Amino acid sequence: MLEPRRSRAARSHRACAGSIQDLKRQGLLEDTLVVWGDEFGLTPMVEASAALGRSMGRDHHPQAFTM
Repeated sequence: MLEPRRSRAARSHRACAGSIQDLKRQGLLEDTLVVWGDEFGLTPMVEASAALGRSMGRDHHPQAFTM
């Protein structure tokens, strides 16, 4: 079972903050462009497929990209 979105977001935010704090501590933040990306988007609807045995969930959408 997937953990709640808030838990995943909090864990990701801690990792981002740690990376930025490390750059600052080393004096590299002023000269560094920080870009945080994500994988391509998810479909906005639930994709059920009896043939594939899926009753809930979203699939990846190759025409969408989240950044």
